[in-house]
Amino acid sequence: MRGTDERTCAVHTVAAARCSTWQQVQRMLYFDADEPNAPLDKVFLAGATAGVAQCAIATPMELVRSKLQVQNRGGGKAYAGNLDCLKRVYASEGLTGLYRGNISMMAREAPGFGVYFSVYEATKRALCPGLGKGESEPMWVEAVGGATTGAVTWTVVMPVDVISTRVSNVLSLALVLLPACALLAVSSPGIARWNE
Repeated sequence: MRGTDERTCAVHTVAAARCSTWQQVQRMLYFDADEPNAPLDKVFLAGATAGVAQCAIATPMELVRSKLQVQNRGGGKAYAGNLDCLKRVYASEGLTGLYRGNISMMAREAPGFGVYFSVYEATKRALCPGLGKGESEPMWVEAVGGATTGAVTWTVVMPVDVISTRVSNVLSLALVLLPACALLAVSSPGIARWNE
């Protein structure tokens, strides 16, 4: 089907891994037959764990996405597509190359998905405080929960996202360190461009 490529399939795989990990970790951290809603600190911890776990799949995807986005800046295309980029990075840098930026990505994903899942749950609970066991909230509550979650999550995660993207694209070993990359992100071109 046109428009459905390997990246789309990978995105769905990451979402499935993230959500199933979140559910399983939440069940391990909290189970009470009388109170189905886990405390928000447990929801946060389960979300953070799911964020880290998904990096096994997401880090190479982000690396490829970043490389494909910047490949035309030098005048020509370096890669024919997602799979070509994966193959060429692996051939030249090995598994380490595919996971360049993994630490910074985990630093983004852990708090990002901790915030994501806990804000979503908190918003739904605030809008439907009297929901009984086995009842589900109306669709508008889920929509407001999703919108609130998106705004709060990206506000928290955006600075780390900029650093993570820069780390995955940098070739100089001196700049691979997070503090050096953070300093570079702040000093040039500066915080004003974080939203670009």
